[in-house]
Amino acid sequence: MKTHWSQLTKEQQECFGIDRGCGAGKTWFLIPQFIFRADCKIHDYYYKRGGNFFDFVYSNVMFYAYMLKDVADYPHKPHKKLLYFNMATLYFIAVSVFGVFCFNWGKYRDIKEVLGECYYAE
Repeated sequence: MKTHWSQLTKEQQECFGIDRGCGAGKTWFLIPQFIFRADCKIHDYYYKRGGNFFDFVYSNVMFYAYMLKDVADYPHKPHKKLLYFNMATLYFIAVSVFGVFCFNWGKYRDIKEVLGECYYAE
């Protein structure tokens, strides 16, 4: 069954990916850690949940939308926002190209499998 980030409890959302920032598994050290950390948790959740091509595209587009919202809300001068916008765009392109190797293709993983020990977070 396909689950969404919004279906998780606040505790489960906070617990998921708490120790790694952006990027899942063995590649986390290759992933830049920007101002988009919360967005990374949501994106990592959808990648771990898996699915088909449309789920992959949805994950990446939503990730980009959340990053752009973060840039818009970031309290800095316009030139810094432009820099962050460019970083978000490059990040989105890189994730769209190289994410095919990290996305869990095939059947959806259930919520217990995706969350692991965070499923029981209270």
